[in-house]
Amino acid sequence: MPWFPIIAEEIAAAESTLGVAFPPRYKALLGDRRVQRILAHPVLGALQPDASMASFVALTEECRRNLPGFPVDGVVATDTKGRYLRFWLPDPKRAGVLGEMLYSWDTLEHKRTRDCTSEASITSMIGIVQGADPDFLAALDYAPPRAVATKPLIELRSCDAALMTLLGARGGRATIATTAAADTWLPCAPFEVKGRYLTLCDLGELPERSSGWSLQVEPGRFRVEVQVRLSARGEWPVVAAVRVVREGSGALSARRVAAVDVDHASLAIHDRQTFLKRVPPDRREAFALELLEVRERPALVVTGGGAQLLVIPSGEGDGSYPVYELRSGDHIAGFEVRFTEAS
Repeated sequence: MPWFPIIAEEIAAAESTLGVAFPPRYKALLGDRRVQRILAHPVLGALQPDASMASFVALTEECRRNLPGFPVDGVVATDTKGRYLRFWLPDPKRAGVLGEMLYSWDTLEHKRTRDCTSEASITSMIGIVQGADPDFLAALDYAPPRAVATKPLIELRSCDAALMTLLGARGGRATIATTAAADTWLPCAPFEVKGRYLTLCDLGELPERSSGWSLQVEPGRFRVEVQVRLSARGEWPVVAAVRVVREGSGALSARRVAAVDVDHASLAIHDRQTFLKRVPPDRREAFALELLEVRERPALVVTGGGAQLLVIPSGEGDGSYPVYELRSGDHIAGFEVRFTEAS
């Protein structure tokens, strides 16, 4: 996967043609000839000896013209013939400069997702060379990357034990358990809302400030409940619906109000204001990437700052699913998402 090279004598022309400056940290890293040699190491081949910045500028312009939906201000960072390519977007806080965050573009689905920062990607590749050929870095007098201990970004708390046991059942046990629980709302986890917006979005959309659908509610304690059904193959239980309901609510009525698109087989339910307040901007990208690595789902996630977030698997996986506003009398009680209905 060849990377966009940084060649001193070509930088000005490339930035002038694109109308934007390259990410400062990326430019500084690849301006170091030792890093260039490391990335050109045979174990990586990330920098080709005949690569030019002009060829990547041309590739960027081609993608802007020919890839449906590709951002008109995106700048391609990798030259790949596969399904995915990496790219940068302008930094919203610095006019005329690309941000350090790398995005991945799905050329089949025409969608983007976050990948990682430029520096994290380069550091990772340097680590690969260090592991495969430690003498190479030593000969260049280049210190290998060192892991820096940081406070954990997330803490995982178990959801209801009986529900997790049910979702872990397989074969005949799954059929019996799921049949017994049919049409029943099962407890999943308690949920506290400290702000005024209960937000629902695809797991990969965090931590965008404007991402997802939100329901304006009063702060308070809510309960998360799910219904289950057998998977399409009939071998294990899956979540058929999820609802978040204020504690103490009476009889509920439902009204369809929106749809949510799922692209990572799971949804993130969170208190948006508290999340934005408790997760610092400089840690949100790292938080989002770590969240994608949560394997046990459903899972109640607590951030380092104390904000809660619930990861819920979306039935059989990706799709567009209807969202229903729940009311108890004249009061908004919460919302429900039904994975058995295609939107």
